[in-house]
Amino acid sequence: MDAEANPKIASQAGIRGYPTLKLYPVEQTFNPYTKKSAKLASDYNGPRTAKGMVDTVLGSLPNYVHVVHTDNSTDFLEDEYPKALL
Repeated sequence: MDAEANPKIASQAGIRGYPTLKLYPVEQTFNPYTKKSAKLASDYNGPRTAKGMVDTVLGSLPNYVHVVHTDNSTDFLEDEYPKALL
């Protein structure tokens, strides 16, 4: 998001300088005090280079790749989720 064009959202996210990278996980965290779930952002504190930022973002993505062999192919095919074999 462009924080300069959306200062209210930027302020709520705690963004004070640019460039700022916030990582929001796939999982939600449950707060027992408010009884609400939310995706809590973590601050990026790595190198201020494009490569450093891209490497961190790509490293935080969940890996849904499964290596399928003849001995585990039945387990892989059992559920109803879509699949692709390469």
